[in-house]
Amino acid sequence: MKINSQVIILRLIKYFLRSLLLRGPFQSVKLLLEESKNEKIYGIETREIVVHSSNSQFPYQACSYYVLKKILHELTPNTNFHFIDIGCGLGRVLMVAKHFGFRKLTGIELSSDLINKARQETNKHKSPDSELKLYCEDATLFNYPNENSVVFLFNPFDASTLKKFLTRLLEKNQHEIVLVYANPVFDSTIDNFPFQKVKTIKTNFYTEAIIYRKTTWVQK
Repeated sequence: MKINSQVIILRLIKYFLRSLLLRGPFQSVKLLLEESKNEKIYGIETREIVVHSSNSQFPYQACSYYVLKKILHELTPNTNFHFIDIGCGLGRVLMVAKHFGFRKLTGIELSSDLINKARQETNKHKSPDSELKLYCEDATLFNYPNENSVVFLFNPFDASTLKKFLTRLLEKNQHEIVLVYANPVFDSTIDNFPFQKVKTIKTNFYTEAIIYRKTTWVQK
């Protein structure tokens, strides 16, 4: 369900004030302006703040276009990889990744409310030159394809769930993995897995995302 307008306004104010502190005024204003502009460019509506029916404490909010496009510019050499968005929400990341040249895309989302809305958005933009699939499943139990993949996370898990997810991912996929962790609150968890940090994306001194590559996976 949607949050009422007063709560949305309060959350946006809180988000903007935090951004001012971390990114500075110029970048923060730019971030907000990019939201409306890019919804029109991509022809989607993904700005809703939505409460998960199973957990109202952690509402869904999409990765900002400003940050997302910074990340995707770094991934252009890997557009032949399978792009997988974990906690895909309303489908924003998938749709923008498609515009950046990814042709095989998968979204995984636990909330049936969000995945249904994502289907409505992505169905507007079906094309014969790309394949986009959405699954309402638990990402820690999903059967990940065993192929070169870009895996995108916008801080969807706490540390313990992130550990379960990474274990499952690496058990299923022995090919190359580019792991993108946006808003990397629990990045120290990834240090316990065979990923090499290859790029840190920052705005001023604030870390927006970390990009990793999988090295050799050894089951412990």
